[in-house]
Amino acid sequence: MFRLPPFLQRPMCAKGRHGNVRILSIAPLAAAAVCAALGGAWANAVERFAERGVLSVCHDPYIYPYSAQGMQPPGFDVDIARRIAEMNDLRLEQVWVDTGTRGGLGRALRNSIGRGACAVFTGIAIDDEQIDELAEKDLVASAPYMGAGYLLVAQGEAAAARSLEDLKGTRIGVAMATAVDGFLFNNGYERGLYLGNRRVARGMVEGEIDAALIFATSLSAARREYPDHEFTVIEGFETPAALRWNIAFAIRGDAPDIIATVNESLAELIESGEMAAIVGAYGIPWMAPLAAAEESER
Repeated sequence: MFRLPPFLQRPMCAKGRHGNVRILSIAPLAAAAVCAALGGAWANAVERFAERGVLSVCHDPYIYPYSAQGMQPPGFDVDIARRIAEMNDLRLEQVWVDTGTRGGLGRALRNSIGRGACAVFTGIAIDDEQIDELAEKDLVASAPYMGAGYLLVAQGEAAAARSLEDLKGTRIGVAMATAVDGFLFNNGYERGLYLGNRRVARGMVEGEIDAALIFATSLSAARREYPDHEFTVIEGFETPAALRWNIAFAIRGDAPDIIATVNESLAELIESGEMAAIVGAYGIPWMAPLAAAEESER
């Protein structure tokens, strides 16, 4: 059995259940080569797709509801990846990559998909700058499969509101020093300021506020943390384009067959309504991706 020398015995990768690769940490050294020595799991993902019908997908293990290692349900990006594999009669392999370590997403992309550990990396917020950064790593963005933005959430008497305007004079909880905080301030709304969306949700649970603008995926996490609390989403509120993003997958640029397979599958899932159902199962409404014209307003 291959063993790391003593100074490298903090594991960087290990075989998970079902043969998946579980990345515990990624060091600046040649992590791909080390993991290949541990069992060949990191053979080039593009070749594995072409020769063996394997779709290798990287997820962050700590960004529920996008993806969460060891949790059930595992996150909508995991569910979407599974459906793409099923729709195309592919075998799915999942690689867990922590983007929250030093170097962030950029380093995680270089040391995983950039080294052939996977062919697809899920849950990437896309704008022009991010597209340029992906191109520098020889990666491309898939067609966006959902939008990301804020939801207007209320309780008590505030739940009768049908729009943000109906809440003039009501203190609206918001994560401080964010774009949506500035939006409320600039438009004359009274704010309840909190350090992050999780604390905004807790403020509602504890009755400090009865309305909030909370990031959609943070609402999903709040409903999981406080399953007995009713958070009412005000359907009449639509996040302004300036406060929305598109979410896409990063795909290796040298894999045209994978790019086509992923994009065609995403389009089918959206058109059939299955995408909305997958995301909706996590307690939040699916937001359609911004069209090109709307993106230009950001």
